[in-house]
Amino acid sequence: MPKRNRSLIIIFFIIIFFWQASDAFASTYYISSTDGDDTCTGLSQTAYTTGVTACPIKTLTKLNTKTFSPGDNIYFKSGDTFYGTITVSQSGTAGNPITFSSYGSGEKPIITGFTDVTSWTNLGNNIWESTSPVSTLSTLNMVTVNNVNTAMGRWPNADAGNGGYATLESHSGSTSITDNQLTSTPNWAGADIINRVALYILNRSTITNHTNSTLTFSPATTYAPKDGWGYFIENSLSTLDQQNEWYYNPITKKLSIYSASQPQNIKIASSGNLFTVHGSYITIDGLSFSGANNNAIYNEVDNTYRNLIVQDSDISFSGESGIKLKMLDASILNNTIIDSQSNGIEFPYQTHTDSVNITGNSITNTGQLPGMSISNSEGNILNGILVNDKTNGTIEYNSVINSGYNGIKVNGSYNTIRNNFIDTFCNVVDDGGGIYTYNSSHHFITENIIMNGIGQNYGANTSTTNRAEGIYLDYLTSYHEVSYNTTTTSRIGIFTHGTNLNIHHNTSYNNRTHQMIEYDEVGGIDAVNNVINNNLFISKSSTQKAIEIDYPLGKTSSIGTVDYNYYARPIVQTDVIRVWEIGVGATNYTLAQWQTLLGKDANSHISPVSISSESDIFFDYNATQSSKTVSLPWPVVDMDGNKVTGNVTILPYRSVIYLKDPSPNTVDSLPPSISSFTIPTTSTSLAISITTLSATDSTGVTGYLLSESSTTPSASSGSWSSTPQTSYTFTSAGTKTLYAFAKDLAGNVSLSSSDTITITLPVVTPPAGGGGGGGGASSTTTITCPTGTTLVNTTCVTNTTTSATLIDKAKQKDIKPDGSINIIDFNIIMANWNKTYTKDISLTKGDITGDGLINIFDMNQLMVMWGVKYVL
Repeated sequence: MPKRNRSLIIIFFIIIFFWQASDAFASTYYISSTDGDDTCTGLSQTAYTTGVTACPIKTLTKLNTKTFSPGDNIYFKSGDTFYGTITVSQSGTAGNPITFSSYGSGEKPIITGFTDVTSWTNLGNNIWESTSPVSTLSTLNMVTVNNVNTAMGRWPNADAGNGGYATLESHSGSTSITDNQLTSTPNWAGADIINRVALYILNRSTITNHTNSTLTFSPATTYAPKDGWGYFIENSLSTLDQQNEWYYNPITKKLSIYSASQPQNIKIASSGNLFTVHGSYITIDGLSFSGANNNAIYNEVDNTYRNLIVQDSDISFSGESGIKLKMLDASILNNTIIDSQSNGIEFPYQTHTDSVNITGNSITNTGQLPGMSISNSEGNILNGILVNDKTNGTIEYNSVINSGYNGIKVNGSYNTIRNNFIDTFCNVVDDGGGIYTYNSSHHFITENIIMNGIGQNYGANTSTTNRAEGIYLDYLTSYHEVSYNTTTTSRIGIFTHGTNLNIHHNTSYNNRTHQMIEYDEVGGIDAVNNVINNNLFISKSSTQKAIEIDYPLGKTSSIGTVDYNYYARPIVQTDVIRVWEIGVGATNYTLAQWQTLLGKDANSHISPVSISSESDIFFDYNATQSSKTVSLPWPVVDMDGNKVTGNVTILPYRSVIYLKDPSPNTVDSLPPSISSFTIPTTSTSLAISITTLSATDSTGVTGYLLSESSTTPSASSGSWSSTPQTSYTFTSAGTKTLYAFAKDLAGNVSLSSSDTITITLPVVTPPAGGGGGGGGASSTTTITCPTGTTLVNTTCVTNTTTSATLIDKAKQKDIKPDGSINIIDFNIIMANWNKTYTKDISLTKGDITGDGLINIFDMNQLMVMWGVKYVL
């Protein structure tokens, strides 16, 4: 072998040896505030005693002196609390991350920046000051009282008129305002002013001069203040006049608080960022973080570090964001994040557009205290989840509840936002959405449930109220697909400004003004080539429109393709569509008028029935990963007019909507066994015993009646019994039929189609007899079903629509031109008979193709296996 080749082989094995050795040398460190000591090596769980060194480290200060290597594990003792911060400046490798987790049993270990304030000096007038400095930081962003996130003092108070905003009459540039009602006492110089300069911006500045009714401040606001709009003042001892309002003096570092008695249970966040990541391939697993003055988990270095995983951790009380990262390819999985002043999860703008995975997180109470966020970034605060400039990211299975601005804001491109539950957003600022995107393309937004867009107009002098939209595709958005979402109780269900959008199979219900608006020619961008098909736009009240289309004069082609939709306002069927021709005005149309106007929606529908009350609409949703079954309160019709009773199944992250049936199926008698007997002419009667007689009714049953007549008796006629009878005697010879009846609490004899009467008779052989050609009595029990029922296995079953739910409306419009159907629609059809297609079922022709379609021919073969057939 040539010497050169031998040298290369030796080098190769040396590399392999050191690579494997690096794994073998990975260390596990233990840290415990109860069992540890900072003289320990941290290489053992053994509790510290005098003279022992192989024991846990005690403090984060000591931990931060350690240098970690790929594959190292740093375990915190469960149930322990550690004060301070962690900074990781080393990196793991792919497959060998540096992992921070826990050991032992009990609650998750807590890394906290909270300090208890227990010593107070009474300054009089209910003002208390901490006896000593409480922090070394220049600002204080997080204070809790009795474990409740508590705002600093403000003027006017939050419960004053106009939501606690004073009103300015005039302004000078972006650095001065004049409020004619403002006096020179107190002098607000040195305090902070919070200006509402846009619907979605609260701008913080410091007041540099207060002269009479004029305030001058720095830095300048993002936009110039608006005359007639609002402001309030914070960060001054003079604001303290209500229980638990506080002020932090940046010079003395002392905390002041307004309290009728000596303050109790006060915590302040005295540490900035609790866990700073300056490395790649880091995993944080199963830890708890609480009381960051800034961010709990943080990285500010652009485009340098990658592959951080934060999972199964709890984050609470963050003065800025719970998680704020400029990491590449990060994963945020199954965490709980509550009480963040700025954002729950934040990925700021960065120059490299990498991916991100945000899955299974619960994010609650984000940006709920106006003015407490320290950032002025335009639209980038008070969001449950904020993702800027990411590509091919995934945001799914998250619960986002109580967000001051957007529930989820995502820019960038090719991101998937699916299966999220978003509840209560835009309750501090305005002009946002449950899901909001701007200057973005190719997002896939599907199967989200979005509700309770509040909209907050305090301090904003505008006639446009409560601008909180369910799904908001703002300026410069294109090629997004929005499908199978549910939006409800917001201002507008779906609001679009974009181009080449595909909006299909969504349910938009009971949104305050419109279920959808397509808005054209905003910011110089026309809404062209959009598709709006197969949606349910259902208005609950007479004041809500189903849809509004806005387009410029003479540019009707920009409206796009619109068809197979349901425009239902069942309480008032007229004027369901509003068309605003920009530059001309708005006109309301019925569906028929709209179809004539522009030839759109040729196959669309209005409500199948009218209702007399808003309470006659049944709506429910399922924000879980499993199907759920719910009971209908009364017989209903679906949006195609099909009658449905009993229970319905709601698929994961979907919803159902039904209208109360104005003419439900009713029956006079529902005996599954109506038995006929031949009475011999020599007998005058025949007594039979009743094995079972029972009835069900939604309001309860009070009476039973057996009769030889099929005519419905009145509630007062016949021999009604309050209990089920056990026998019946026929009164004359001949062929006789026995009928059973029941009445409900209201005295109604007719029961609804969802109720039953059951009668079970033994096999009866009447006594033999002759004459009259009777030939003796028949021993055969025959079953005769009344009109409206069908005999199935000796039982008369009412002819009603199956109770399973066709929520995706898999009807003829979803059949492809080549005679195929989406497999998802096929399985929805199968669900009506509790069947599911599996690959184990053999077809005689064709199969599921690569595009996820199944031929109608093959589908009906499958249906035949269960004795049913799909009918177009």
